[in-house]
Amino acid sequence: MPPKKKKKDTMAAEKPKKSAQGGSALGGKKARAKQTPAPVEVKETPAPVAPMNNSSSTSTKKHGSGGATLFIIIILLIAVAGVYAYQKKQTDSVVSKLSTLESKLSNKIGEIEVGIDTAKQQAEEDKMNAIADATTKKYTSAKYDYSFIYPTKYKVLSLNTDIDETYKEQIVLMRDSDRELYADSLEGGPTISFQLYTNTENLPLVDWLSVNTKASNVSEETQLLDMTIDGRQAYGYTWEGLGAADAVAVSFDGYVLLGTGWYMDEANIEIRGDFQAIAQSLSL
Repeated sequence: MPPKKKKKDTMAAEKPKKSAQGGSALGGKKARAKQTPAPVEVKETPAPVAPMNNSSSTSTKKHGSGGATLFIIIILLIAVAGVYAYQKKQTDSVVSKLSTLESKLSNKIGEIEVGIDTAKQQAEEDKMNAIADATTKKYTSAKYDYSFIYPTKYKVLSLNTDIDETYKEQIVLMRDSDRELYADSLEGGPTISFQLYTNTENLPLVDWLSVNTKASNVSEETQLLDMTIDGRQAYGYTWEGLGAADAVAVSFDGYVLLGTGWYMDEANIEIRGDFQAIAQSLSL
C-alpha cells in the first residue's frame, strides 16, 4: 500500500486547483456583470383573432338590404297609385264635363231641329190654308152649329131650315158645270147634300137608321161600315135609286146628320172623292 502521506499531498495539491477554478469562475461572472448587454428585439406574436361568423353577418346584411328594397318598392307603388288616382280623377272630371256638354249640345240641336220642323210644318199649313182659302169655302149652320168645308167649284143650290118637326135642315151643293149639263134633266144631276134630323128618343145611330129608312135609304141588305167623323162614331154605306150614291151618318147632341154624294154613275167618280173630303171636314 502506498504511504498515506503522499496521498494527502496529492489531495492538498488538488484543493488549490479547485479553488483557483472557483475563483476564476467567480471572476468571470463579475466580468460579465460589468458588461452592458445589447438590447434584445422582442417580436410580439399577435393574439389569435377568433374567426367571425360570416354566414350570420351575410344574413344580416342581406336581411337589411332586402327590407330597404321592399320599403322603396312600397313607396314607389304608393306614389304610382297616387299619380294614377289623381290622373283618373282628372280624366273622369274631363269626361263628365264633356258628357254634360255633349248632352246640352244634343238637347240644343234637338230643340233647333224641332223648331225647324215646327216652322216647316207651320209654313206648309199656312201654304195649304192659303190654297184652301182660294179654292174652298166654309158653310156653318147658323142655327144648328155644324160646319163643313167644300171646294169653290160647288155652289149652294138650295138651303132649307125647319122643314118639319124632325127634318130640321137641308143644304144641297152642285157644280156649276153640272147645273148647265143637267138643267133640263128630271133627275137633276149629281149633287152633294146634308140633311139634319132630330133624334128625340136618343136611339143608337144604327137603330135610328133602321127605323127611319125613308130618310136614310138603309135596307136589310145595306152594309154599314164603321168610320169616325170629328171623333164621333159614324157609318158609311151606299144606296141606289134613280142613280147611285155614297152616304154617311153621324149623331151629335140629339141630332142625326146624313150626308149624301149622289154621283149617279161611274162617269162622275170625281164627285165621290169630293164628297168623302167634305164629310171628313165636318165639325160638330
